[in-house]
Amino acid sequence: MIRKESGLSLIEVMIGVLFFSIVSLSVYNYYNRSAEQHYMNNVSVVMCRYADALSYYLQDSTASNGNGSVSLSTLVASGYLPPIQETSGVGEYEIKMYVDKNKNGLIALYGGEYYSLTSESINKFLGIRGASAKDNKIISAGGYYSLPVSDFTGFRTVNLRGLMLIPSIQTSGQNCDRGGYDF
Repeated sequence: MIRKESGLSLIEVMIGVLFFSIVSLSVYNYYNRSAEQHYMNNVSVVMCRYADALSYYLQDSTASNGNGSVSLSTLVASGYLPPIQETSGVGEYEIKMYVDKNKNGLIALYGGEYYSLTSESINKFLGIRGASAKDNKIISAGGYYSLPVSDFTGFRTVNLRGLMLIPSIQTSGQNCDRGGYDF
């Protein structure tokens, strides 16, 4: 006579472990992707804050007109940014601001090659001011503006992780939408 077993068979246990593993990996991937998007949003908030300040600085008639870079201390001294800790970066990334002779502004986010943030991934968080550097040109989101890279003295594309273009002709629609986040 064959006795009926009252426990789980090995195949049932393996199916349960496999199912639990798949669910665990899915949850991990969801939270990892969510954390990365939240981080990119925070980086874009800082870049947008600098972009708004640089935009107002460039519209000011007393702002310097010529190729070069603009420092955070210049924006703070001009009153376009509140007094902040003198750091030109966010997280492990470095932010640099450039101006050409026509008062077009450029904000570049730099990071080493081991950082996961890329221009393509952060551009969706930068909105209409997002830009990319291709073929010695800086092209705005949607292709509305195209400026030569050579117009911005000191600008480099090595380790470039994000780029924002602030055109000299401003409209209210070009202000950054920070998605409810603000300082």
